Amino acid sequence: MPGKATEHLRALLQHHGLLPHRDPYLPRFEQWIDAKLDGLPDEVRQPVQHFDEGACGGCW
Repeated sequence: MPGKATEHLRALLQHHGLLPHRDPYLPRFEQWIDAKLDGLPDEVRQPVQHFDEGACGGCW
């Protein structure tokens, strides 16, 4: 996860229209789902990743 200074800079750049707004929970979800899927067989992992591509625009 980015540090506090990085998050502050991102917020400033977004506020001034230099960066698009981003869901603040998306990076946490990406880390969470990666950890949950790590080590699972392909037949389990791949359908979840395929769903993700449609649901959140491809977090991976």
